[in-house]
Amino acid sequence: MGIQINGNTNNINAGIGSLSIEDLREIDIVGVATASNFKTGISNLHDVGLTLTGGQIDVGSNIKIGTAGVITATSFVGSGANLTGLPADITINSNADNRVITGSDTANTLNGESTLLFNNGRLDVTQTTSSSDAKVVVRNSNTPGSGSLRLEFQYGTGNIEGTNRYRFGYVEGYRQSGSNDGGLIFGTKPSNAAAPTERLRIKSNGYVGIGTNNPQRPLTLTSGTSGITAEFNIPDNSPTGSAGLSFNITDRSQSSTYAPLSFNATLYTFGNSGTERVRIDNNGILLLGHTSSPTSDADKLQVISTASGTGICLHNYSASAYGNQIAFMKSRSNTIGTNTVLNAYDRIGELNFYGNDGSGRSLGAQIQVRTDGTTTNDNTPAYFAFNTGTNQSMKTRLRISSSGVSCFSKTNASTGVVEPGNFILNVHTGAELNDGIKIVTNHNSGNQNSDSGKLMFCGEGQSNGVYIYKDNAISYGKGDMVFHTRSTANDYTTQLAETARFTAYGRFGLGTGGPGQTTVDSLMHIVGNSDNGDEHCQLTIEDSDDTAGSKVPSIMFKGNGSQLCKIRATDSNIIRIYDNNDAERWLINEYGETISEESEHGWSTYEYHAKSGGTRFHYRRVATGASGTQINLIRVRRHYWGSGNYKIKVRQTYYNGSYESHFWLNGHAANGNTTSFSIAHSGQNGGNSAWIQKTATSHSAPGNNYAGWTDVYANLGAYEYYEIIIEASTMASYSHDINNIGNDGYALHAF
Repeated sequence: MGIQINGNTNNINAGIGSLSIEDLREIDIVGVATASNFKTGISNLHDVGLTLTGGQIDVGSNIKIGTAGVITATSFVGSGANLTGLPADITINSNADNRVITGSDTANTLNGESTLLFNNGRLDVTQTTSSSDAKVVVRNSNTPGSGSLRLEFQYGTGNIEGTNRYRFGYVEGYRQSGSNDGGLIFGTKPSNAAAPTERLRIKSNGYVGIGTNNPQRPLTLTSGTSGITAEFNIPDNSPTGSAGLSFNITDRSQSSTYAPLSFNATLYTFGNSGTERVRIDNNGILLLGHTSSPTSDADKLQVISTASGTGICLHNYSASAYGNQIAFMKSRSNTIGTNTVLNAYDRIGELNFYGNDGSGRSLGAQIQVRTDGTTTNDNTPAYFAFNTGTNQSMKTRLRISSSGVSCFSKTNASTGVVEPGNFILNVHTGAELNDGIKIVTNHNSGNQNSDSGKLMFCGEGQSNGVYIYKDNAISYGKGDMVFHTRSTANDYTTQLAETARFTAYGRFGLGTGGPGQTTVDSLMHIVGNSDNGDEHCQLTIEDSDDTAGSKVPSIMFKGNGSQLCKIRATDSNIIRIYDNNDAERWLINEYGETISEESEHGWSTYEYHAKSGGTRFHYRRVATGASGTQINLIRVRRHYWGSGNYKIKVRQTYYNGSYESHFWLNGHAANGNTTSFSIAHSGQNGGNSAWIQKTATSHSAPGNNYAGWTDVYANLGAYEYYEIIIEASTMASYSHDINNIGNDGYALHAF
């Protein structure tokens, strides 16, 4: 490079600028110069650590001058205006202080992205077109990619979780099953866990799983934890109203058309205000009001309530004739939708009524509907059976057949076996005779003057039997109640003949036939057909008491509610007749003997009539004790041309023997006469003319001057007993009041 030494031993100009060498000590032949100091024209190069190694000059550790002319340093200071060979300047288009810089296809040109901004740690990506292309893409360079690509959310810049890094969520895209299909995973971090946990996954087929990584339905929701119920909560955050959950399942091809909604779980529960109200259990049983069946029933719909008076209520609001319905459908097939005809007496449906017996439910009554015969196309004859019983053993009490016939019985509907017991119909409405059983006829267009339908008693399979009906007798709906019980043929089809009827006039006819207004001509009219007075024309009254002396069937005659007379039969006296005071007056005993008892005034009287005449016989007994007495027998009032005949028989029955005398009363007491009355005597077997005497004639009441009266009396001594028989013509009037006697009449003295 040429070195020029200017004759000064202390200075050497090396031709490189102005190189000065002070205190040059020596210069070796090998090109190594040593000196106490090297200087440039300005600075001293002394103790600055200048070394030369392998053709490279190092100035300290910061500047290096290489053999290829390359200078490296920690920094270059200066304007660089005189530098040459430098590349062209870099240009940034649309630059701003918050825009992300990207490259371009022009050399030394960059772009400031107006749609990609970074402000205070926030990256904003803005879409300015309607294009649906992705704006943020995370790529894997492998084709096809393997593994997954994740976008994580965290704070902290370190790598130690929980110390200088806190991840709280991520979105991860993954490749599915080695194919080009993929899905998304969303994760969150719970309870300060070590890492976020997967919460939601969208598979490649669009199925969404919450709490599961393998959803098998378009939306699968699970708690992901055993024993924890998955919940879908819609909270009410509205201060003025209640939020709700609405499902609208529509057909994707037609948004206005609704599609089915399907649920599938082990069981379903529905509640409100935190309380369960409805449950569908794993057996498909729908429970309303409780979480399980109180009686472990398998019935598919069960309503349970603890409030009185609650149950099932069906409401219908429609402008039509149709209302609510509960439908029962029965097929004999085990396959749903298969139509198989029913057998006779199959149950179509039933309503069971249970009570609790202290240990569980107990069947109390049933309403059944069963097939009633053969079922054919569009024809299912059926009957209603109303069943009751004891000890949960039900028996049919009321049956309404498919033909509309109602049967009250204790007949078993399945077997037809008649059960023992009675049927009682009790109709009570709180108002007398307001309701009851009505048999209505549509004969003659339902005219009220038509005959009515029958009330028949027969076997279940019979069409004929004993029956009652109303025979229209007169207008205004009045008629006879007719009973048909008499058989005229030995078959099951011939209608029974009439036996009895109660007429519209309140009369009773037995065997009279109809119409009642002409055939029943008295209050009770009995017609028989007998040639010998046998049972075919016989009326029987029987007392079943078998105690001696107590068999007393009787017939009573009343007037205006009071007894007039009674006829009674006993085992000792065949016929006994009693008066209005229930005193026995006349009887026929068991030997056929006729006996007349004394009347209420003490006499026993018979009366025989013949044409306009006749005779009355009056009988009584008179007797005395230790002293004699007079006993009045008869009072007679008579005009001189008045009627009457009076004969008195006296028979001694005790003490002296069987003496008898006859006496006659002759004369009158007309026009004030007081001497005409006299007593004639005839001794039949001895006797005494003094036995019968009369009093003096009187014209005072009950007589008068026109016709006075006298009393005839028995004159008895001590211990005398007599029978008195008075024969009196019926031409004279007979009074039972001794103080009220007609002009030509008489009355007996009572005793």
